[in-house]
Amino acid sequence: MSDTMFSPDWAPKSRPVQGKEARSETAQPPAAAKVTPAQLMTRDRSTPAWAAALSAMFTFGTALCYGALVIFALFLHQLVALEGIEIYAPVLGFSALVPVLGILVFEMGHAQALIGYPDLRRRCGPIGGLIAACLATGGLFMLHPLLALAPMGGALLGWVVTRPLARALPHEHAWKNLPEEAASVLSGRDQRGLDLLWQATRRPPAVDALMKAVVASTFIAGFTLASWLTMREVLTPAAITPVALITLGITVALMRFWQIRSYADPEQTGRARSITLLPERQDLTVTPDSGLWVDRLSVSTADGQRLLHDLSFHLPVGSMVALVGDSFSGKSLLMKALSAPHDLTDLEVQGLVQLNGLQPWDRNTEVQAAAAVYLPPRPLIIPDSGQANLMHPTGEMARRAEYLLKSLLHNADTTQRILNCRNATQLSHSEQKALGFVRAVCLRPSLYLLDRPEDGCPEMLRSTLLTRLRDEVRRGATVLVATEDRAMLEACDQLINLQNGRLVEMAPAAEMRARASAGWQRFVAPCELESEDALDSWINAQFRRDGDGANRRAVCMVANEMLTLACRTDMPSAIQSVCFEIKLFAGQCVLRMRQAQPLSSGALERAATQARGDAPLTDTPLARIVRDSLSVENTRPDNQHWLEVAIAIYDPRKANNTPPSAEAKPDAQTAD
Repeated sequence: MSDTMFSPDWAPKSRPVQGKEARSETAQPPAAAKVTPAQLMTRDRSTPAWAAALSAMFTFGTALCYGALVIFALFLHQLVALEGIEIYAPVLGFSALVPVLGILVFEMGHAQALIGYPDLRRRCGPIGGLIAACLATGGLFMLHPLLALAPMGGALLGWVVTRPLARALPHEHAWKNLPEEAASVLSGRDQRGLDLLWQATRRPPAVDALMKAVVASTFIAGFTLASWLTMREVLTPAAITPVALITLGITVALMRFWQIRSYADPEQTGRARSITLLPERQDLTVTPDSGLWVDRLSVSTADGQRLLHDLSFHLPVGSMVALVGDSFSGKSLLMKALSAPHDLTDLEVQGLVQLNGLQPWDRNTEVQAAAAVYLPPRPLIIPDSGQANLMHPTGEMARRAEYLLKSLLHNADTTQRILNCRNATQLSHSEQKALGFVRAVCLRPSLYLLDRPEDGCPEMLRSTLLTRLRDEVRRGATVLVATEDRAMLEACDQLINLQNGRLVEMAPAAEMRARASAGWQRFVAPCELESEDALDSWINAQFRRDGDGANRRAVCMVANEMLTLACRTDMPSAIQSVCFEIKLFAGQCVLRMRQAQPLSSGALERAATQARGDAPLTDTPLARIVRDSLSVENTRPDNQHWLEVAIAIYDPRKANNTPPSAEAKPDAQTAD
């Protein structure tokens, strides 16, 4: 269960968390964070190590009580029914109420001692029954080896039915829907039907029938063996029924254990396939110890497809940075990878993320100030009251939460209605957004991760939200926001441009806006041949029309040769990164690459001679650039040296959509 509390000034004392957390990663306690007044505290959800053993002990006690009832049945049969000692009937009958009371105590104690851990009780409870079943099987074996055959056979059949057979048979859906019925549900006419569609598939119905058949067969087998041994005068007649009941109990306990183990652990379902924390790079002379530092962050699918490609950037303390890029460029995925990589279902995450010198990926059971808060497009609201969604604030915290909510909504009546509502999920989308943002501000984190905060918000709420974000930045918080809202973009210090999961550029916001208004797009990558895939992906993103395949290939060929030219060791000056810019016109595109020093006129002339084939010289990257381009020249648009080339392209929307020849010189003044 989630454990959240308030500042120590007015918070109730929390029980200590014992044992290890439920995550597989090892938690490292962070350095003590400064707790400010009126600040919500947080602690990652965890499972005490003793809980599993305690659950098994309770179920083991219940199994012993059931065993005691069997023993009472044996004595009642032997002493009363067979030997005719009447006085033992009431004595043993009333005494048998003790294990009955024990069953009640153990079951109630199990539920109360581990209240809030139903999945753990359901998964670890059968372990106690398994231990009791093994002991009972050993007792039957000591009584006679043949008596152990029935429970052992039942255990084997139970494993076959609940494991391989259950996986082989088709699972059952919660609702066998017809297409017409599904269309009605998905049109918004049946919420119950939608809930059924969301439910996970259940085990095959045949499995339940086979399990009951196995239990019944084992009971009859135990009864038969006990009767046969009684005929051989190995057992007394009074032992027949107890042996059959013990065999039945063993089979049920083993079947329950195999059945629960056939389900995936709820704590492991929906989790990331792997999370790899990379070591710090040795080639870095300075490692940022403040703000958000992301280094070589990658997210991949199980088959190796990269969704995020080696992202590296640094956000200083007190900065507001926007994530921009096309749809499906990886903005939301990046925020989820920063805040909760464990929740990226079946994905592989690797990289190094540090926030103010600490690792936010670590799960920690210590009470501490929140490091980062993620606000997705759909607010995280629990089906409880507005106060519960704010963690039931009291005193100064309650007054601060009410003030923040009122400052966002500018309506006292709406504020009170949100705080006093019984189910916050019934609030409007914008009201839920306001409630979620107030909770985030009350946590006062070091890092805000906001994914499209403007979605579903009226203009007034967006304005007040931006004002509050500016206040948080002045407080020293770092804000990373994925947005298309013009006002928020203008308030950002820097912009990070993502395309196809790659970081294309990170630059001051004013510079990127000025360049975008002029029609130029920029790409920055390490100066190495391995950057070719990222360069091609960036160029392909510039040509989005149907039929643009030839344009993509033509520009990519020239760009790859320019990258090869930049990576050559005989260049005048080595550079750490390569920078490309592109602008599209009607009939041509202009592609330029920044250089440390311009190419000499002699080098350009030799390349032109090689491109024409007039000289028997070896083909070079520069010659291939000249051959495939309309023009090649050195330029200095911003007092920096650029190698600028013009490449012929065509408009696939026109009837005659053949690419123009290399000799054609289209007008470059008309924007495409």
